[in-house]
Amino acid sequence: MKVLIVCSGDWLERWASFIEAIGEKDSVELTVATTKGNSFTMDRIQKLNEVGIKTVMFKSIPGKWTGFEASTVYGKGIGNLIRSGFDAVHFIAEASYIGTYQFLRSIRKLAPETVTTIRAAQNVVKHFPYPFKKIEEYSYQQFDAIIPLFKDQEQVLRQKGYLGKTYFIGNGFDHHLFRPSETAVRNEPYHFGFVGYFEHYKGIYTLLNALKILENENFKLTMIAKGNEKEQFLQQAEKMNIQDKIHVQDLIPQTRLPEFLNQIDALILPSEEAYYLRKNKLKFMPKFKPHLVKEQFGRVLVEAMACRKVVIGSTCGGIPQVIGDAGLIFRQKNPKELAAKMKLLIDDEQLNEILQAKAYEKANTDYTWDKIASKYVGVWEELIQKRG
Repeated sequence: MKVLIVCSGDWLERWASFIEAIGEKDSVELTVATTKGNSFTMDRIQKLNEVGIKTVMFKSIPGKWTGFEASTVYGKGIGNLIRSGFDAVHFIAEASYIGTYQFLRSIRKLAPETVTTIRAAQNVVKHFPYPFKKIEEYSYQQFDAIIPLFKDQEQVLRQKGYLGKTYFIGNGFDHHLFRPSETAVRNEPYHFGFVGYFEHYKGIYTLLNALKILENENFKLTMIAKGNEKEQFLQQAEKMNIQDKIHVQDLIPQTRLPEFLNQIDALILPSEEAYYLRKNKLKFMPKFKPHLVKEQFGRVLVEAMACRKVVIGSTCGGIPQVIGDAGLIFRQKNPKELAAKMKLLIDDEQLNEILQAKAYEKANTDYTWDKIASKYVGVWEELIQKRG
């Protein structure tokens, strides 16, 4: 089965492990269409090539120029690639993206028998300006199937007019990369971790208020993060006189994340529903309106669980479904509840051991990229067979 995955360079570094897992399947001959990304992305492309996965690099107008991945425009060569013949084309993108439209138009014109699928992560209804709204409407009519993470994503698809087939498949982690350290021991003081962005919708101020409640407890917090509100967050921590509890590092490549996760005792994901607006960098671009955001999956949770770490998550979006009974959950925007969960872990070593075991088992039962990749291959095989 010949499969093409379309994934822009801005996204590829995050999805390289999934792509590798697809490429490892004996029944799949895989090609990846992408664009130039950052240095982390280029390193992962080289590794894909080393394991026999063909990559086709397109010149592009990068989405980062405008502030929106949706506006990435692929250069010449799409038609020639599609003519080389694929049984299935899968998009790691959104239905509203210009790049999605470019490839779908070529597929329907040059190889209409090709099966097309796309992942869907929107768990709130977003209304896009022209031309992205029209692109999304067109895309919904073209896909053979859309693959949401959970029921929330399917409900959004239906509200926005998608009438076709859906298959539920979650995100995953690289089990070769994310695994427990053989030398891991409980830290003194207790070591919490946060991985994400300094943005209010990531719950950073709820976390900060929880730290204040616990200021007399023996713990520290390391944050692997960057973002627009970094300075504001650190200034607030200083005003609250808890800056000594917090250590901040810049975001690191995916391949180095296991090293960090194996140094902490527990990971916190305190995301919360909030309105957010990404600003256009170019004035001529269409104006997006503020939209509600909530955590779609929280992949860092399963990566931490795979490293046998305790996880604490809020009730926002897909977080409770990912954690289940393998971690601790608090009501979003509630620092008192978060502080209470954190204190449980600081005080109760036996609870830590129980949750570590549950987290590790759940991650490896439900979320390895190998198992997720097998589900995707099964979907493509089913759709190809139905097409005859």
